[in-house]
Amino acid sequence: MKRSQNARKMKAIARAVSKNEQSEEKIQKAKTKKTRIQSAKSLYD
Repeated sequence: MKRSQNARKMKAIARAVSKNEQSEEKIQKAKTKKTRIQSAKSLYD
């Protein structure tokens, strides 16, 4: 019982870490997209 509970806990922690990394990556992509758009807009103004 204890072993399976521990395994579940470790799996949940790993899942949370990967979710966190994914969200950070998403935020980074959004920032780069925003800067690209801003620089493109400044070219045509």
